[in-house]
Amino acid sequence: METFLDDHPSYSTITRILRLQKFSKESNQKIFSEKSHEKELKSTIISKILKDYPHSSIRQIAMLTGIPRSTVYDIVTQSLGYEVHHLRWISHSFNCQQKNNRVELSKRLLKTVQKARSNSYICFLTGDESWFFFAIRS
Repeated sequence: METFLDDHPSYSTITRILRLQKFSKESNQKIFSEKSHEKELKSTIISKILKDYPHSSIRQIAMLTGIPRSTVYDIVTQSLGYEVHHLRWISHSFNCQQKNNRVELSKRLLKTVQKARSNSYICFLTGDESWFFFAIRS
């Protein structure tokens, strides 16, 4: 192991040189333009995938492109302006009794909504895996 006793640059000299080289305006602008170009390229790739496969998940896009999931999520939500919605159509086959039961429940819910309307929809809750809060501001 070699040591430089008195024959070495001072700490302040080293930090000054590093600041001038690493953090100059020119190098910052170059790094920024490279990063923005890289993000724009990733954004273009992701938007192409979403155009071709509109039901793709963040995980699927990340696996296809090799871009980290967090980056894909940021680009999809912030740059491309998409919103997250977890919706999927599930077809059901109902018998006559189930259909009639649904009609009766819907009629009761309609009465509840009409009653809540007179209270300006304050603290209105429904069941069946959904909840709503309506407040009409005057």
